[in-house]
Amino acid sequence: AIYSCICALIVMGLYGWRIELTLILIPSLLTLVLLHFCDESPRYYAISKQKDKALEVLQRVAQHNNSTMPVNGKLRISDERKGLYQDRIKKPYTWISIGL
Repeated sequence: AIYSCICALIVMGLYGWRIELTLILIPSLLTLVLLHFCDESPRYYAISKQKDKALEVLQRVAQHNNSTMPVNGKLRISDERKGLYQDRIKKPYTWISIGL
């Protein structure tokens, strides 16, 4: 938000809205590209029954932090499916809209 305000104050008066819009889009596009290289969280992998991927991410984080993983490397995964987006949208919700 601060970046957008600074762009609006400096660029809008000098160059117009097209340049301002381009400058505001750059961080968003950069985030979109770099997000592809980020891993999902180990919790997500564990909940979705992908134990190997969860361990890989945990090992990579441990290496990055200059520490080691426990020797047994066991993850406790429960059968409870909480925290997944799919489970939240399957519940019966009442959608209310207000027409203006």
